[in-house]
Amino acid sequence: MAKRTVVQLVLSLSILALAECGTTEKEPSPHLVTFLSGDIVASPQSLSGTVGEGKANLSGTLQATYDFDKWIANFNKGDPAAFQTLREAQIAAGGSLTGTAEIAVEASSAVNSYIEASLPAGETSYTIKIYTCVDYPHTTVTETATSLDVLQTGGTACAYRWFVCSFANEGEDLVYSIQK
Repeated sequence: MAKRTVVQLVLSLSILALAECGTTEKEPSPHLVTFLSGDIVASPQSLSGTVGEGKANLSGTLQATYDFDKWIANFNKGDPAAFQTLREAQIAAGGSLTGTAEIAVEASSAVNSYIEASLPAGETSYTIKIYTCVDYPHTTVTETATSLDVLQTGGTACAYRWFVCSFANEGEDLVYSIQK
């Protein structure tokens, strides 16, 4: 009988702790992401996650056109075959690539903000990662009552698959907005 009371007490405390944690976390919901200008061209798309207090964590399917010619021109490390393969896949797909994406923004951090998409290219999957808050002089994150807006010039991007990696340094320009 005492065992049952202890288990009930532990369960009650666990439920109470979860309820308290839940009051500060927002439930994942759809948020409209609009690319306004820059090296990603995409129609407004809805991704699921949370947005607020200078932060966004979203995921879902993203369809976009990437400026691979500019990336190849700014290539500085790795094997350019990744860019070339993705560029050819984008042309074959009619101009835009679709993949599973994550967008993370943290206005107070210089390293935790990025757009990442895993994209199929033939029989291989590549990952594109664009760091949107790598250094403060080039990135501004503005929060309004209705959105989180990111303006970046000269950011860093990479495209890779295992053992093949390429980087374009100081070249990515993006302006996008996430609706709350």
